[in-house]
Amino acid sequence: MKFLRALTRGWQDNEKDLTVAPKLAVSKYGADLGLNLKQQLRQNELQIKMMRNPDKPKQPILVLDRDTIAKMYAAAQATGRKNIPPVEKIADFGVMEEARKGIK
Repeated sequence: MKFLRALTRGWQDNEKDLTVAPKLAVSKYGADLGLNLKQQLRQNELQIKMMRNPDKPKQPILVLDRDTIAKMYAAAQATGRKNIPPVEKIADFGVMEEARKGIK
């Protein structure tokens, strides 16, 4: 749970200021990797958009969405899969809800 809370807080903080994480990556945590700040900034701008469901922009970061997962069933069935378990059997929708309760 602590990991999920920290991960969520990190993405929330990143969303507030997209320049902080790339600067840390270039100057501190990846200082010996030859990272490029401009590239890291652009990557962050692009990846932050993937943290939210485009159909539900108000939905919190990292929260699984039943409707989105359910839509994937047609693709699974098109490959010949049968007896696909209910969405609730393959994803735990309560984990992030619980994690978010502990975020300050």
